[in-house]
Amino acid sequence: MAKIDDIGEHIPGAHKERLRKKVPLKKYALKTVWPEPDWEVDFDHLESSQISTIYCLYHTLAKYPKKHGSINNVKNKKSTIVSQEEWEQAWFETIGFIRHYIEEVKSFCIDKLKDELNNQFEESRFHYAAGWVCKSGYFKRPTTFRRRERELARLLPLLGFPKDVKAKKIRVAPVECVDERYRIFSFDDRQKNGVSLYETDELYENSFSSYEEAASAINKYHSKEFRPSLLKLPKPLEPYNPKKNHSLVKSSVNCKNVSAQEFMSEFGFRGVQFGNSLSEKYKQNAIANSFVALTELATILEIPHEKIARGRLGFAFASRGIPFSSAHYESKHEVINLTKKTGMGSIAHEMFHAIDAMLCNRLTGDPGLLSCSYTMHRPGTPELKFFSEFRNLVCQESDTLSRVEELDMYGKNRQYWSTSPEMMARAFEAWVQDKLINNQIDAEWLAYGTLAEDYQKMVCPYPVDEERELSNTLFDEKMPILMDFLELP
Repeated sequence: MAKIDDIGEHIPGAHKERLRKKVPLKKYALKTVWPEPDWEVDFDHLESSQISTIYCLYHTLAKYPKKHGSINNVKNKKSTIVSQEEWEQAWFETIGFIRHYIEEVKSFCIDKLKDELNNQFEESRFHYAAGWVCKSGYFKRPTTFRRRERELARLLPLLGFPKDVKAKKIRVAPVECVDERYRIFSFDDRQKNGVSLYETDELYENSFSSYEEAASAINKYHSKEFRPSLLKLPKPLEPYNPKKNHSLVKSSVNCKNVSAQEFMSEFGFRGVQFGNSLSEKYKQNAIANSFVALTELATILEIPHEKIARGRLGFAFASRGIPFSSAHYESKHEVINLTKKTGMGSIAHEMFHAIDAMLCNRLTGDPGLLSCSYTMHRPGTPELKFFSEFRNLVCQESDTLSRVEELDMYGKNRQYWSTSPEMMARAFEAWVQDKLINNQIDAEWLAYGTLAEDYQKMVCPYPVDEERELSNTLFDEKMPILMDFLELP
């Protein structure tokens, strides 16, 4: 799969731009250059044993570039002093090469990775820059595992990793002893390469005839330590903190391989941006699903595809997220951002904010959102009066308004749920999802989680029952007129 990069106009303000600035070395960390993958999703095409090896490789990599040190040449018995800048360059290039190789291969073998690293880099510093330092101070290559990673690489596949396994919580592993019996040992936190015989407390006899038998004992007696489903009972849902279950959002069956360039050109975006945490596979899937979603939105709004963004909007995938938000629209930079894990199903909501902003700019010449109350307190044109009446009907006194005011009063986000921009965006989102359901259209990335049944134990922030029917009728009547306003000179 070809590498997918940002395309079109540069959209300022992305988190990854911080890496381009000159910052102290400590701020260059593995978690920023290559955030830890979602092991269950990003490598679902690989076998469990291969994913386990990649997991152990990732946790063997140096978290930061080395600051100083020298490399001994065995042939001429001379040492080469490596500067901080040279270590930093080698670390970045090696981490980048390993990440790209792992995300591209269809079948992973660590021996092949070793060969690729040897072929790619001739200088010794590249072979050790991303590796670890042993207790005696010698540099180790990243493909040489520590004791813990060696044991986990063999154990994890027998536990079913990555499904329902939190590898960081595993504290034991089978070890073969001199009597050719296997016993369960604990990892010694005081020494990175240390293990000690596990004290069983008479739970079971710590002696097994095979590695597999010992692994089965770990799965039976220690699973509560590392299986998320058993770590603790699920907390009761908070009624005043409604959340969508984004894990249920499915990819559309209509997805096709669409390039970032085609996505940008088709809908008139001025630029498309990707975050550093995304794999090439995720990027392609996100583009394809967003393409399907926006195609259906254009059909619902009865506008040409290129009128979706009108050359003004930017679209970002997991490059500028903010805390506690699945997605958001930025008026300052006119860009929509979807987060990596919870952005799906939010496109319609954020697109209404974008339409709201474009209407504000077109009808008043000001930045911001037209649905905000302050934009209405001015001598009104017929178009402004029309929008004001529409907004008042959507946000009028109702059971929906009472529920969202209750959310603002008792929930975590004060003065959020009951604001006019959010109420209108959620009503629009509900209207869009109903259109998809009624026409049996598969595009859950566009709108999802607006039904009353999605909030059985929570306060529902969307219109329901008769209020939803009234809201949908309003959008059927008013949205074509609002879209015509965008064409005004």
